Amino acid sequence: MKTFSEKLIADANKYLQIQLKSNFLVGIAEGTLEEKRFNYWLKVDYPYLINFLRVISIGKAKAEDEDDYSAMMHHAQGVEDEMLDHQKHANNNDLSLKDISNPNAMGPLKYSYTRHQLSTAYSGDIGDLQASMLCCMWSYQHLAREIKNKYNKQNNPYTKWIAYHSDEKHLEGFELACNLIDRKAEKYGIFAQERMKNIFFISVYHETALWEEYYNMTTWDDLY
Repeated sequence: MKTFSEKLIADANKYLQIQLKSNFLVGIAEGTLEEKRFNYWLKVDYPYLINFLRVISIGKAKAEDEDDYSAMMHHAQGVEDEMLDHQKHANNNDLSLKDISNPNAMGPLKYSYTRHQLSTAYSGDIGDLQASMLCCMWSYQHLAREIKNKYNKQNNPYTKWIAYHSDEKHLEGFELACNLIDRKAEKYGIFAQERMKNIFFISVYHETALWEEYYNMTTWDDLY
């Protein structure tokens, strides 16, 4: 019998298949993505990671037991490691830390995603908070592994990006997240499960649509 988190992942898998067909990820896989589009991703994702750390900090305060707190500590270390990876890519593309640290660089959908996670962190419990983060912790590593296994092209300028995100070191954080969600689902019952499911899928919808925002390098001005 599947756990609650396994059911969430199974139901969301079809959205990952949609993401794999996005222009941005096809460009990553084939090594044809223009550098300016990758740089846009760096500039909007780095501030997102800063926001992610804020969410995790709230999670530490809302932890209900030692396992919850340990999961949040592990998540924080993982995000800090990912920020260093972003900095390496930025340096290789002649971008400074200042260039990728501007929160105003985020497009409408990326900004909406941060608000979803932050508002959930403030208004919900630790299970809700973790549910808002689960898609990001699952999808990037899954997508990168799919790309690595299917394409694995030589001389791909995005080989290091693929290698980083497909690294199995990310599995522990994902497993801790699933364990936390499953514990809260069992503890608080059907209403909490429905709430966490809704929160999780709002994140899934954002993650799915965001790949086109990255590719199109969307700004707020593009809305008008």
